[in-house]
Amino acid sequence: MFREYEAKDMLVIKDKDIFNSLMSGLVPIGAIFGALMIGSILQYGRKASLMLISVTFIVATGITLIFNFYALVGGRFLQGI
Repeated sequence: MFREYEAKDMLVIKDKDIFNSLMSGLVPIGAIFGALMIGSILQYGRKASLMLISVTFIVATGITLIFNFYALVGGRFLQGI
């Protein structure tokens, strides 16, 4: 694991398997919330919905590039949405 995640008052997960499980599990959890929201988003039309979903995914990917544990967690959750 990266040493930056183990210092500087950040959340410490020393077990690599737990870290990988958490990062992998956040996307399906975000997908649950995305599925609950999609009904209200689809009322604006298919093209607008796809554009909004694409922008959300691009922003989420940008957030995961920030080297911070909480940004990584938030970005992975947003990628699921």
